[in-house]
Amino acid sequence: MAEVIGVYEESGISFTTRSRSEVAGFFEGLELIEPGLSEPHHWKPDPDERPEDIRSAEISMWAGVARTP
Repeated sequence: MAEVIGVYEESGISFTTRSRSEVAGFFEGLELIEPGLSEPHHWKPDPDERPEDIRSAEISMWAGVARTP
């Protein structure tokens, strides 16, 4: 992770690491759409089309879509 942060910072892009619970805070008061807050590769609309070469252990980010209740 330190190497990834270094690459971003060297390019002038700020980078902040956050835990799942910290990211979940951005969705407080909103209604999360399935599959909720998860790794981005789980957002493929058809589970049969998910890339098999991506493992959750290799993903370092969270994705979510929400709407106002």
